[in-house]
Amino acid sequence: MIRNQHPALRTGSISSVSTNNTGVYAAVRVSTDEIILILVNLTKNPQLNYTLSLNSNTLPDGSYQIDPIFGAGMTASLNVSGGVFNNSQPLGEIPPFSTTILLITRK
Repeated sequence: MIRNQHPALRTGSISSVSTNNTGVYAAVRVSTDEIILILVNLTKNPQLNYTLSLNSNTLPDGSYQIDPIFGAGMTASLNVSGGVFNNSQPLGEIPPFSTTILLITRK
């Protein structure tokens, strides 16, 4: 199971991620070993028009690679400054009524 393979999904702290689209829910789970981003499309339509912002000082500054561990799609990189990121769209399209789990690793 994915949860057993990823410590952040079991014991990591959780921070809500702001989104400009009410059809998208996002959260970050952070453990000492890894960072996970969870995206949920709450609608019957694919979501293409959304951005994410993390406004709490949760992540170390730097550039990050994003890789899907559940779900699929083309991912973008993530830049963190001051522990936050703004107006990020890590996944091109979130399919209808789906959950995507992304592993975030430092470049």
